[in-house]
Amino acid sequence: MENKFTWGDSVVIAESAPTRFHPGEFASVCGFYQIASKNSAKEFECNVKDWIYTVEFGDGSDIQIAELYLNNDPDRLKYSWGDVVVLKKQSSESFNKDEAAVVSGFCRITQQNLSEKFNKKIGDWLYIIKFENGKEMLISEECIENN
Repeated sequence: MENKFTWGDSVVIAESAPTRFHPGEFASVCGFYQIASKNSAKEFECNVKDWIYTVEFGDGSDIQIAELYLNNDPDRLKYSWGDVVVLKKQSSESFNKDEAAVVSGFCRITQQNLSEKFNKKIGDWLYIIKFENGKEMLISEECIENN
């Protein structure tokens, strides 16, 4: 049985997942392996030979979860944690166009003030990018590109 997801894939935890797996939350795949024992299968509420994924949430926390509780994120992110990106255009006085940074997280816009500030809809994604000097910035996808 082939695994459905791979490193860096954006996923959403199924609403049917047990509460301890954070139903409805968005995450990124950062590891996976196949269940080999009945005890492990019982722990993850799945079957032997099912796939278990380590997924990381936007706050940096992670869990291990069975594939059957994961769905493709319908609004899949273009960039994943650790991707090196550059600014396409000047977005503030403190960071220059073409300056490289690393994606260190992401979040969905849930508040009207962020929606207005970034000229995006509620539910759209923003990226947290970190520069070499350690400073972080919240930015929309249109302002970045792969390095």
